[in-house]
Amino acid sequence: MGLLTKAGSIRIVFTPGNGLLQRVITLYQTRGNHDDVFSGYEPDSTGRGLLQKSLLIFKSGDFSSIGQISPGRGIDFTDKSDMLARAVAECAKDFSFPYELFVLLKKEINIRQGVLFIHSHIEDVYRPWIYEGVNKALAESMQFTLQDLNKTWDGEAVPFLLSSGHRFIRTGSSSYIFSGYPVCIPLLSENGFSGALVFSSPQCNKNNFPSFIQLCNKAMWEVGHTLYQVRELPILSLSRPGHSYDSAEQAIAQLQSGIGDVGAELNFITFSLKEYFSAVGRKYGTISISRLREDILLFCNSLLLFNGVAIPLREQEILIIVNTSGLFRPELLQFHLTRAIKNYFQGLFDSVENGLLFTVAVYPSEEKSLEQILAEL
Repeated sequence: MGLLTKAGSIRIVFTPGNGLLQRVITLYQTRGNHDDVFSGYEPDSTGRGLLQKSLLIFKSGDFSSIGQISPGRGIDFTDKSDMLARAVAECAKDFSFPYELFVLLKKEINIRQGVLFIHSHIEDVYRPWIYEGVNKALAESMQFTLQDLNKTWDGEAVPFLLSSGHRFIRTGSSSYIFSGYPVCIPLLSENGFSGALVFSSPQCNKNNFPSFIQLCNKAMWEVGHTLYQVRELPILSLSRPGHSYDSAEQAIAQLQSGIGDVGAELNFITFSLKEYFSAVGRKYGTISISRLREDILLFCNSLLLFNGVAIPLREQEILIIVNTSGLFRPELLQFHLTRAIKNYFQGLFDSVENGLLFTVAVYPSEEKSLEQILAEL
């Protein structure tokens, strides 16, 4: 069976269109927050506009009155193939590549709801790096494994349409599927699976999907390879690419064991990454802070080797623990770490001018517990 035949044979479960009614239905079905849509607006008996109708339906929870809206044929994606191929080729080949790629595709194929999933080396799952049309809490809970994907994907069709049975994306104990006509583009390289773009767009449906396949064959065939080169290889080259700690207690025990003194005095140095994350967010949109911080933690632990450990603290902070008698004085560490992060994560933090902000505390303390020290940092 050929690729186009496979694409045409995939069963589509019909959902309504992508207008305001569809948005309301999606909010209702996902139990999303609808305050931003209907803020300050209440139904009355006289209103007849689309917003009025949507709110009445939302509040009643009865969608039986909504007819099925037949999708149009959509655009012919082959008209965009050459232009998109050139644009993808022009994306920077550094750590900014996945972000630039997503912003480009969001614009050119009108992504209303979408997530770019990339490999997490700490847990060996695929998680969002950048997303659109999905609330933060939901996006941060999304993940899938290759085993999950292989239950849905035959390993050949790229891209492929998702039906209601294709629920490989996990959100805690449940699964998630995008609204409209969701599409999955597995991003492949000669080294395996680099990630996946999952999205829905009002421009893409079952009628014009064959032309979308042609667009991907021309414009997206090297994306997985580039993603592997610009992110996977640099992370894998780190001295401890999958090293992480579950808690401060575990990190302290590991460091003190390496020093050979279970009571060794340690410096707790908190570094704020807020300015760094804000710079990336301003440029590219809704990024996953936790995923970017995850890569920074891997890098820091590789840089410190066995002289210190880095662990997550609050959402936009990391905690580095070092021996007070060692070479890593807080000011010196701040200077070198600022330069090292910028040099390693090329393309991401070029606009950040200030060094990492930090605070210091000493552990153990006769007056304060570990929990008190961490809370006050």
